[in-house]
Amino acid sequence: MRVRSRRTAAGERRRQCSGGLSRRGHEMALRVREAWDEGRPAIGAFLFTRLDPVVIESIAALFDFVCIDMQHGMMDHQQMVAAIRALQPGKATAIVRVPSLDKGLIGRALDAGAMGIVVPGIESAAQAEEAVTACRYVPEGERSYGPIGAMVRYGLDYADTASERVLVIPMIETRAGLDKAAEICAVPGLDAIYVGPFDLSISLGGTPTPEAIRDLMPTLERIAETASAHGVVPGIHGTSAPVAEWAGLGFRLVTATTDFDVLTHGFRQAAGQERGRTGY
Repeated sequence: MRVRSRRTAAGERRRQCSGGLSRRGHEMALRVREAWDEGRPAIGAFLFTRLDPVVIESIAALFDFVCIDMQHGMMDHQQMVAAIRALQPGKATAIVRVPSLDKGLIGRALDAGAMGIVVPGIESAAQAEEAVTACRYVPEGERSYGPIGAMVRYGLDYADTASERVLVIPMIETRAGLDKAAEICAVPGLDAIYVGPFDLSISLGGTPTPEAIRDLMPTLERIAETASAHGVVPGIHGTSAPVAEWAGLGFRLVTATTDFDVLTHGFRQAAGQERGRTGY
């Protein structure tokens, strides 16, 4: 006689009791994976500022993913939760960059409904393993159970497939991380790596400028090749060059812009046009 696991039985009970909520499980926003399956890079935007949810919802309709930046951004936890909620109607994958490799912070972002976690400053295979462990439920990891926001958004059976769906994305952005890139990419359970080119440039003695990033292109291409060789998707904060150029180097998870860049560029352009018209 086949014995059901406790997890499977619990999942069946949740599905029986959850009504409409359980039917939303297939709606976990995984447009990033769809892009990869279609053979194209997943293109996204970073959110640094406290935008109104209506604006965030409109952004979600344009990109494959939107990453809420809790490392350098201006949002607090409650605003992060509101941003994740606003992303759902647009189907863009909601990703959160946490401030550091902290199991508690990672768990809170996932429980709020994030479907991907970017972890900065990874410099070893051991740290990458910690990131995987924090994002996966037993037996693949040690994530604590209590996904309240995620269950509301994706269904009470969310936990049954969360470990398969949540994207684990460590960052390579220092000389130490670069030196250990092959070991990091060999860690089981990683979905992608994400290169922070500005910090990497600084770590290698350069500057955080588009010109310095261009000098790093051969190094960045080698990182992409290393990741791909290990079955890990190469990603990059690609605001310093067109997406097509990054795709040509092998990157398949590319941040094309940020809310801050769009706002400052738009206002500068508008101010310049009006000053040009009026002469002031």
